[in-house]
Amino acid sequence: MNRVSIDNESASCKQEPMAAESAHQDSAVRARDLERSVALGRRRLLRGGLGAAPILATLASGPVSAGLCTTGSAFASLNASGTQTSQTCGGRSPATWMASGGSGGWPINGNTLFSACFSPAMSDSTLKIKTVLDPSKGYDPVACNCVAALLNASASPPLTPASILGAAYVKAIWSSYKNKGYFEPTAGIQWNGGQIVDWITTTYS
Repeated sequence: MNRVSIDNESASCKQEPMAAESAHQDSAVRARDLERSVALGRRRLLRGGLGAAPILATLASGPVSAGLCTTGSAFASLNASGTQTSQTCGGRSPATWMASGGSGGWPINGNTLFSACFSPAMSDSTLKIKTVLDPSKGYDPVACNCVAALLNASASPPLTPASILGAAYVKAIWSSYKNKGYFEPTAGIQWNGGQIVDWITTTYS
């Protein structure tokens, strides 16, 4: 992975609450549009007869697995039915980032303070992202996976589609979880820490 400039590192960790909120709303809109498009496609294929069956099997995929990902709102609303429209994701897990050969080559320098990237800060405001990211350190799994997701979103090119989990959306997830104890991927559905981690891990390859 190519290193990015210091200016880009700073921009990746700039706190932009309005942008994060906008990303949250835009993601829900994209999910609804995607679901409508798939439904329309199914109706058209059904009119084509039995020959459409293999294509329908692709459109109506089963539960999301590693390497496939969908928006948080779509994952939450469709998880019960097991039917989801997915994109391919190539995100790295926390362990993979830690084993990738040195935090100096990450899209955001590993010595960057967690508090420079996320708000609110953790109880220890001096923690670096490479420390929070390290699974062996035992920090909050949501924080650990949010750091991995931010690195994935900040890579060039991004390892996860911006329409699925961009940098601003990652920050919105952490902010809501830290302030409220949950995150709402869509209105009326509240994810606890375990559910947040479950979804983020679907963006890893």
